[in-house]
Amino acid sequence: MSDIVAAKQALRSSMRAELRALQSAVLAEWSEALLQQLMGIARDWPAGQVVSVFGGLRAEPDLLVDFVPELTRLGHRAVLFAVDGEDLVAYEVSGVEDAVRGMMGVWEPVRLPLRQVGLQEINIALTPGLAFGLEDGSRLGRGRGFYDRFFAKASAELLRIGVGWDLQVCAQVPKESHDALMHIVVTQTGIRRVGL
Repeated sequence: MSDIVAAKQALRSSMRAELRALQSAVLAEWSEALLQQLMGIARDWPAGQVVSVFGGLRAEPDLLVDFVPELTRLGHRAVLFAVDGEDLVAYEVSGVEDAVRGMMGVWEPVRLPLRQVGLQEINIALTPGLAFGLEDGSRLGRGRGFYDRFFAKASAELLRIGVGWDLQVCAQVPKESHDALMHIVVTQTGIRRVGL
């Protein structure tokens, strides 16, 4: 095992433990503050953006429930990912009525062919992670590579925004050549342009 892989595993383990320890009341408070941060930047996006969202894990912000209605109000389209083998497939959603709970409670879109959106059509990716590095925009995912494969297939102009909590932010996270970098990291206390 390489030093980078070992460092990633150690950081994943410590971040998972910290996230598991968070109390529901703290998560609710942070979620409200994070929503306000996201609304602040979403108001500046040109109308009609296609924005990928996520939600459902206990210690993650639930963007489907909390943010999608606001995105729609601002004239943007939201997409949620479904897993198809080793890849992510995007489907347009308007809210929870267009989604079901999948593995581990993660929101998954109802897979209606007419609502499928090509990965190249997505303009902005609100991206979950276990850790985000402010020096270079590095991101540590959960280890399956779904988002890195999505980024490799997406438009070169895709705006990659890491979304999480302050405790998930550090100077750098271990990265390999295939790991995509974030342009912005948004937490409950601020919006940070990073690295690139």
